[in-house]
This record gives sequence, C-alpha cells and structure tokens, in this order.
Amino acid sequence: MTKNLQQSRRTFLKSLGVGAGLAVGGSGLAARSHAAVPSVGTSVIESFEDGDLSEYTFATGSSGATVTSSPTYDGSKVLEIADTHTQMHSTAGLDQYPQDGDIFSVWVQATDNADAVNFTYGVQNDKNRYFVRVNFSGGNLALHRYESGSSTALASDSAVSPSHNAWYELKIEWCDCAHTISLKDSQGNRLSEISATDTTWRSGGIGFDAFLSNGGTVYFDYANLHTNTTTKTHVVDDFEDGGLSEYTVVQNGSGASIVSSPTYGGSKALQMNGADTKLVSTSGLPHYPREGSTFTWRFRPTGGADYINLSYGVKDPGNKYLLQINLTSGGLSLGVHENGSGTELTDTWDFSITEDVWHEVEIDWSRNGTHAVTLSRENESQLPTVRPAIQRGALGDRHRCAPQ
Repeated sequence: MTKNLQQSRRTFLKSLGVGAGLAVGGSGLAARSHAAVPSVGTSVIESFEDGDLSEYTFATGSSGATVTSSPTYDGSKVLEIADTHTQMHSTAGLDQYPQDGDIFSVWVQATDNADAVNFTYGVQNDKNRYFVRVNFSGGNLALHRYESGSSTALASDSAVSPSHNAWYELKIEWCDCAHTISLKDSQGNRLSEISATDTTWRSGGIGFDAFLSNGGTVYFDYANLHTNTTTKTHVVDDFEDGGLSEYTVVQNGSGASIVSSPTYGGSKALQMNGADTKLVSTSGLPHYPREGSTFTWRFRPTGGADYINLSYGVKDPGNKYLLQINLTSGGLSLGVHENGSGTELTDTWDFSITEDVWHEVEIDWSRNGTHAVTLSRENESQLPTVRPAIQRGALGDRHRCAPQ
C-alpha cells in the first residue's frame, strides 16, 4: 500500500527556521529515520565559450559588446562591454533559460569608471523584463520591473559598496513570484540581499546591460542554474545509542522506552506503550530533516494502538509540522501548528493500517515549500494519489525553491 499527500506551505518556514527538529508521539513503534539531503551543482546558462553573441538582440550599443579572453571568471571566454550604453538580450538560442522556481547567478566585474550594470531575466522583449542593477559608482543594488518601457523599482539597498576590478556573484532566487537578490564577493561573503514579490512574468530570456557614461569596461561571465546533483543519506535517529537523552518529554515520558525487538533495522527501536506519549528533539541528533530533504520514518502498530504523530521542522512543541496517522480509522492528515494553534493542510481517509506490520512514511520537503507525503506498507501496491490545492497563509514566504 502506498498513499500520497502533497501540500505546499511556504508561509511557515520563516517562523520555524530550516531543519529545526523532529518529534514522535502517540502509540506504536518507530524505528530508523533517514534524511536524504541533496548536494548542489550548477548547469550553465551562458559561458560565452562559443565565442560569439549570435543568440542576442541589441536594443542599443552593439558595437561595445564583444567576447574576449581576459579577464575571465570561469573558462576561456568572457563578455566585455566597453565605453557604450549597451542593452542586449536573448530569448532563444541558449541551451536553457531560468524561470520561476529556479536559483541562478552570474558573475560581473567593473573596471575603471564604469557606473551601472544590469543583469536581466524574465525577458519578453527589450521593453518587458526584470533587471537587477549593480551601481558601482553610486553604491546601490536594486531590482526593477521594466514593463512597456517604464521602470518600477521593486527593492533596493543603498548601503552596499562594491569595488572596481573585482569579481562579484549576482544571485537570484525566483520562487513563486518572489525574487530574492544577493550580491557576494569572490570569497562568498554576502554584501547585500534584497527581496520583493512581483507576479508579472514567470519565465523569459536573459540579458546584459551596461551604462558607461564615464567610460570604463564591464565583464559578465558564467551565468548558471543551481541544480541538484546527488543525494546523501544520513541517519536522523536509529535509537542504537539505547537512550533518549536528545529528546524532551512533552507528555508521559514513562510510555517511551528503547527495545531490542521488534526492529526494522539494526538492534534497537523506540517503543511507545500504554499511554499517550510525546517526545521532541531540537538538538543533539547528528542530523535533522530540513527544507530540501526527503526523509523517512518507519513504524509498526500493535495491540490496538490508536494513532501516531510524526512532527518535523520543530521549533518547539507549539510550532511544527504535524503528520497524524489514525491507525484505527485509516486516516492520514498533514497540518501545521503555530504558537500552539493547529491548521490542517490536507488529509485522506481511504486506506487501512495493518497491525504487526512495518510501515514507512516518506516526506519530500521541497525547497519550493511543497510537502509530499507517502505512506507505504511492505509488499503492497500503490493507492490513488491525493493532490490538494496549494494553500497560503499570512506569515510570509521564505523564498527557497531550489538548491542554494
């Protein structure tokens, strides 16, 4: 038997923080918990290694843009714009383009008296696009919407001081119409971060602009998408240490003990028996589930057990995600608790739980805020998938929708 729930809840992430903790409660047996954590790679959008700009359309200043061999951030080629006002964009011809749901970045360097540079994305044409501006002479990082030839400032920071003749990474997190922009130096130090929400475009091309009224030269290199490449599996808790010192008792600690049988894997399991019991851990374990992880719990109900609760993203007992499994009625519900007040996000009630059989709960906690829950029982076939509508709340988005 496999049962799937899928739900988005970006709004709670800011309150909880990422990877805060986990908890177990109810009746039954819980064994190993694992988290698969993605590592981060990159996928090239534009590196200029083909040596030409045939994929680009110029609104102004085509004579000032060339592909040259130095100075590069990566590879052997770089885009150079010198002594002109240049605006160029591409909507076709590159291998890929960023869209809503992606994290992407580009490297930029300004020399001499270069003033302002733009990296543009979501490009529809030269008069409709987003652009991020780094003003080297004025000390400013800003995000604008350029619509029908008119610019609207969405966010800015005037307390940033990038230097000439140094490489900087301009990073954009574009998540469900939320735009988070950061500027970092070549050592990874963050100089500034700004954010705004705008729903005008969800995809489009990219582009590069330079405004050089005082002369100077700017360079762009290595525009790339941040992608998942591999995953690593970590044990969250297998109870092999024989104790529960990492846990705080919320209710009836006497009902929890470590036993040697039955186990799903290894030689130990957590048993909850004879009382409603709740435990929570926010520190002390080697790993905790976090946004971007896929993680599992395994449990085995016996002796007329009523329900089991599995919590994650735990800040404290009153702030957490809560998955409740009704063992007697065959119900599975996913909710969120904020300051002790619970809100159900989604549920399903058309399956059954078998006593004395191990079951697995898998939760895919995506960076875009989606929580996909799968409940399975050994040697059983898949049940229908439940995909309720996305719900949003009032706490504000964390804007993490792809690898960092």
